[in-house]
Amino acid sequence: LEEARKIEAIMGSTGLGSETYLAPTLLNHIAGTKFKIVKGYKGGAKINKAMEGGEVHGRMNYWSGWTAGKPGWLKENKLHHIATYGGDIPELKDIPSLGSLAKNAEETAMVKFLEVAPRIGMGFWVHEDVPKKRVAALRKAFMAMLNDPAFLADAKKRKAPVTPVAGETLDKLVAEVYATPPATIAKLKSVFGFK
Repeated sequence: LEEARKIEAIMGSTGLGSETYLAPTLLNHIAGTKFKIVKGYKGGAKINKAMEGGEVHGRMNYWSGWTAGKPGWLKENKLHHIATYGGDIPELKDIPSLGSLAKNAEETAMVKFLEVAPRIGMGFWVHEDVPKKRVAALRKAFMAMLNDPAFLADAKKRKAPVTPVAGETLDKLVAEVYATPPATIAKLKSVFGFK
């Protein structure tokens, strides 16, 4: 992290609204890193290719993107993790989280807002008019599947981490986002260069 505060590093990004832009931009704001973000790559695989060719120095990626997509890079220690983003990653417990780098309540609120998407992950949703009993049955069945030994064994074979989050927890996360103060949203827009 200290090196990233002193030396400019080029980070690949798919575009303004992507987490490959948002996370390093917020890290620049909060931690004083000097990431220059180059937008326009057509997906994470293209950014990885640019990393291999020396066109960019790095990128934001989900941990599962590395474990499933580039496990060889992890095995060969080709990656230097600067900060974690979006929740706890047991394998990176010694790396500071973006939230831990926040210097005040405003920055903490900014991180909490931005980290909702990775905390939700690949959520499955139903319309608000679906009866509560049916929602409860769907949630129960979905969590049972996510904890099924055969499902977990298949996921392990694919190097796809499974970290289920209960629907009730997701409801709370969404409620937190809607409760974000307008001043925090305005500050995030300013940091990201949004109008």
